[in-house]
Amino acid sequence: MLDESPDTVRSRDGSRILLAIFGKHPAWDDHMEDIGIDTPSLADFKRWLYVDGIRSNLDSGAWEQLAEDRRVPAWGHRLLMTGPTGMILAHLWASSDGRGRRAYPMVAATHLPTSRLPVDLGPMFDALDTVRDVCVLAETREGVQAAARYGSGALESAARRLSPLPEEGPSAEDRGAFLASLETGRTGFERLLHVLSSELGALSPGIKTRRDAPVRARVYRVPVPPSGVEGALLLWHAFFRTQIRPEVIWTAVHAGGAPWADLAVGGLDGDCVFRFRTTPVEVPPLTDIPYNIPPETLERAGRVLDAFRTPPFRVPPVAGDDPGEGGGLGGFVGRLFRGGS
Repeated sequence: MLDESPDTVRSRDGSRILLAIFGKHPAWDDHMEDIGIDTPSLADFKRWLYVDGIRSNLDSGAWEQLAEDRRVPAWGHRLLMTGPTGMILAHLWASSDGRGRRAYPMVAATHLPTSRLPVDLGPMFDALDTVRDVCVLAETREGVQAAARYGSGALESAARRLSPLPEEGPSAEDRGAFLASLETGRTGFERLLHVLSSELGALSPGIKTRRDAPVRARVYRVPVPPSGVEGALLLWHAFFRTQIRPEVIWTAVHAGGAPWADLAVGGLDGDCVFRFRTTPVEVPPLTDIPYNIPPETLERAGRVLDAFRTPPFRVPPVAGDDPGEGGGLGGFVGRLFRGGS
């Protein structure tokens, strides 16, 4: 998943900007015909999110069983997924089919052939907002297909304006501001590290396992400032990428306007996707849970926090021994954000 060679990632018309659209739209009486699922990673993404995730929760009635204050009322989610040589950005929004059934969302996703995140995710998410807007206005299947072509152009234009993050990731100033913005401050981060120390051991960069060994998907709810979600996701990514091996899939999902995000490690499954439609009344952020943290974990947490915000940002793994390396966001394996130069 997200491990294709960047040179092989092309849409059917040869474009490096891939836009996939699937889900529900009133022009179809049921699930629409997929548009643009042109890479194995996009096919896996749809299966993980839509089939194994959304469909399984709808079939089981998992969300319907929640009280209103425990359920996010409608789809309106942004998603960032990163892997060894690529990333997927997606927007999910409330929609319906031609029979008026509204349980499933419509989804627009783009697969970018690089593991290097841009300095600002905003332009790409803005372009996906444009895709949503033109799809909502479309009344026919031909209109949706035209919307997809228009959306591909918007994404290509946005990608040209992007600059990659430096190898060391966000600046010390941004990291410090990010830690200060967390409502529970250092205590909340220590609570998160306490959980990660017991759950991420097998995924730590210092632990050698078979590349094809199965990875159990885990999801962690964390705070984000509603006015700076994209920046917060970049900072959470900068932290988690020091804690997991490069081949492990990492996903961030944010429900529109919410002061929290869900971070999934190891792909997506039904349990992960279930979280996306729950409020903190059902699933509180880990930073809000008053764990009893042992002294040795607090000591390690202090070292991790100091390393995270201090150049050269060589952050030791929370679980396991420090392998002596870390802090990077991965190689810039594609030329996408440099206009092919």
